Amino acid sequence: MPFPNLAGRPPKAKSWTAAIERAILRMANEDPQALEKLASKLVNLASNGDLGALKEIGDRIEGKPTQMIAGDPEQPIEHNHYIRPQLTRDEWLKTLNTEE
Repeated sequence: MPFPNLAGRPPKAKSWTAAIERAILRMANEDPQALEKLASKLVNLASNGDLGALKEIGDRIEGKPTQMIAGDPEQPIEHNHYIRPQLTRDEWLKTLNTEE
């Protein structure tokens, strides 16, 4: 039995993305110009001042701006790297036991 990815993304976290992709495919099957029409609607919204549409177009054309990670120079961020020893399956299961 493989170990579960406890820190990973839940399996259904991308269900919204998948639903949108399916809806676009359905639209494209009914109308080959559906994606072009959606893009035109987005551009029209942006031209009428819709900030969300403007941001989406900017992010798509120029890419999202990089975000600087800065800290306090008086208190720099510390990175502590360590390597944990490899656990056997039984040892790993013992770490999950919180009944003590």
